[in-house]
This record gives sequence, structure tokens and C-alpha cells, in this order.
Amino acid sequence: MSIRTKVSTALEKFEGGRAFKARVGVAAREQLSRSRLHPRLADLTHIYVEASFLCNLACRMCPRLLEGHKEGLMPMDRFMRLVPLMRHLEAVVLTGYGEPLLHHDLHEFVALVHSCGASPRLSTNGTILNREKSDRLLDAGLDNLQISIDAGTAETFEYIRVGGKWDRVLRNAENFHALLRERGLEHVGTGWVFVVMRDNFRELPLAVREAARCGFPLFVAKFIERNALEFETEQNIHDNDGNLLIDAAEYADIIAECEKIAGESGMEFRLHPFHMGERGNCLVDPLSSFFMDWMGNISPCCHLPVRSEFGEFPHHSFGNVDETEIMELLLGPRAQSFWGNWRNMRIPHICRRCHQVTRMPNRADYSHGDDWPAELSGAGFLSR
Repeated sequence: MSIRTKVSTALEKFEGGRAFKARVGVAAREQLSRSRLHPRLADLTHIYVEASFLCNLACRMCPRLLEGHKEGLMPMDRFMRLVPLMRHLEAVVLTGYGEPLLHHDLHEFVALVHSCGASPRLSTNGTILNREKSDRLLDAGLDNLQISIDAGTAETFEYIRVGGKWDRVLRNAENFHALLRERGLEHVGTGWVFVVMRDNFRELPLAVREAARCGFPLFVAKFIERNALEFETEQNIHDNDGNLLIDAAEYADIIAECEKIAGESGMEFRLHPFHMGERGNCLVDPLSSFFMDWMGNISPCCHLPVRSEFGEFPHHSFGNVDETEIMELLLGPRAQSFWGNWRNMRIPHICRRCHQVTRMPNRADYSHGDDWPAELSGAGFLSR
């Protein structure tokens, strides 16, 4: 009996397993009848989906509960409403403002993405990445796992990631890489992600050494992305024009040391520049992706969450998948107006004050888009 048959037979023995097979079957049938994506959506390559808006940590630079939003977990039937789109995407990143591993059915989300032909990816704080969860995710077809670890010592890590335990996270990372080797899954990508701040930048070399020891093939050093909290403002190592607020010579020496350690270990060290953006857009590259929160609200990116559990959406919301089919939302006036502005070198009104816009290398080449109400009153953008 083949492994596939054994798994299928085992799943049939309990109701949850039969439901899981049915859900995956829906995606598989959709995959077989793949149709061409609408030309107006041709730029979309990946999306971010918030499976969980619960978290077991209280990281100092995280704006998760800044506005007291309702917490919860995304139900599978809501996630399945993305199937018509997912079968056209390169990747689905199951990450939002919560810890995705707190979702007990996360492996089913991964399996559904995988069955649609897209790459299932995940970012986690690593604190509860145990053997059982790891096996389930890998069995479901996980392609990439990023672990956020913003320190090189226990003291700094536990100060920044309040509630986290340094030793536990490193042990989980080591065990995950050992599991990949054990199962012959070295093709599954992993990365250590480090948010560079004034309190931790001197620990970058220590962190790179730990990443190499744990088995990470990639180390990503990036900067604060939202600037919504006082802590973030205090911790930025750049001003809004990209000028360093720390000693430039010391910083250059630290980065050189990181590159040397990584090179000797056969690991890639990737430092995000301050001024960055793909295809001339902002760091998020809003033409290629969007964000869906756990309640089904669609917004242009994770830096513009909707967070309305009352059905009253701000202007930057594209709508909710519980009320409108995903393709109709994306081809509707709000989404098309937003993307039309970016395509025509105009910064949409809702993006003007975003920290990411300050990091665009060619922001001076962009004009301002119209306000939402003015944009929605006409349809001229549809033909541009």
C-alpha cells in the first residue's frame, strides 16, 4: 500500500480528516480547471494572510494592539474564499500581526495553499515551534519558514521580545533544521530575521554566528517598517531621509564582520538598504500583493490594516471576503483605483504618511494621487 493510500485511509477514520480531504480536494479540482487571471490582476504574485491575530509575546516594536483591535483566529471556510485567486499566485505568506503557530489548523491552511500550486510560507517568533507542529507543517507542504530573532544574546532578546525565552527559540530552530536534514527536506527555505535597532545593532555579529550554528542558510537584517510606536521612533537607526543616527564607521565595521562570518559559514547575509522598493514602488510593492486580516478584510498591505469588526470600512479597504467574492473585490473600484495610482506614478492618499514611502529611492518622481472619494467618482483609471 502506498503512503498516499495509507494517509487517505487514516484520514477517512475521523470526521476532521474527511473534512480536511474535502477542502484540499476543492483546491485540487480548481487547479485542474485553471483559467487565465484577469489582466488587471496580472501583477499579483503573492499575498499575506493573517491566520492568527493572537500572540504569546508582547514585542516592544509591535503595533499589534495599538488600537485595541478584536483578537481571534481565521476560520478555514473564510480562508477557502481565496482559492480562486491562490491558484494563480506564486506564494501565500501566512503571517499577519499575530503568531500563526497559535492556530491549531495552520497545517490545513498550508496544505490548501500547496494544493493550489502556490508556495506556502510562514513567519513565526519560534517560541512554540515544537516537533509535532513542525512535522504537520512539513507534511502539509511548507516551503519556507522565517524566524524573527532580534538579538545575539538572551538579555537583549528577552528585553525586546517580551515573554520569549532565548534558549527555547534557539533550541526550536536547531531542532527544525535537524528535522529537515532527517527528512531530506533541505530544499525548504529558512531564514533568521533581525530587526536592526539602536539597542541591538552591536549584537548583529553574535546573531549571525548563532544563525550559522543553528543551520540557517539565510540571515536577513532589516529596519523598523511602520514607525507607529514611540519605541520604534526611539529605536530607528536612520532619520526619514536615510541618514544614519548611529556612528557610521562603527556600523560599517559591524556589517563587514557579519559578512565575513556568514561567508565563512556558507550562509547568505542580506542587509536591506534604507532606500528600497521593487519596480519603483515602496518596500511592500503594493502592485504585487495585498493583505487579508483574520476577519476577512482586504487592504492594500499589512501597514494599512482595516480592523473593523463592525462592517464600516475606511476608504483604504477593498472590502470583506465574507460579503463579496475575492475576484469581485480585486476588480472593484477601490482596489483598481489604488493600483491605478501606483501604476501611474502617483502615491495614493492613504499612503502619503506611511514610513515606507520615505524609503522609496525615487519618491521625488511620484505625484500625489487623488483622494479616495474623488477617485471613486470616476472610472477613468480603469482604462489607463
